[in-house]
Amino acid sequence: MEQKLEQIEEKVEKLVTVLEALKAENRELKMTNQSLTSQIQGFEKQIHKMQLDDADRSETVRTRLEGLLGRLDELEHIGG
Repeated sequence: MEQKLEQIEEKVEKLVTVLEALKAENRELKMTNQSLTSQIQGFEKQIHKMQLDDADRSETVRTRLEGLLGRLDELEHIGG
């Protein structure tokens, strides 16, 4: 009977040790997950800003090209 109790006590101690290790691992995983989520949000913001910047650049280029084409038309009419 005494031996059985000692075996049960050892098993319980091992389970407590495993439980504590799993809790620590879970905390680390949660922190890693939070960090990765934050990084993803930062990347999403950067991508969105880059897309807006590209749209602005495209609009600027389009406006410049239209201006140049307009000037070419004027030169053709003057020279022409």
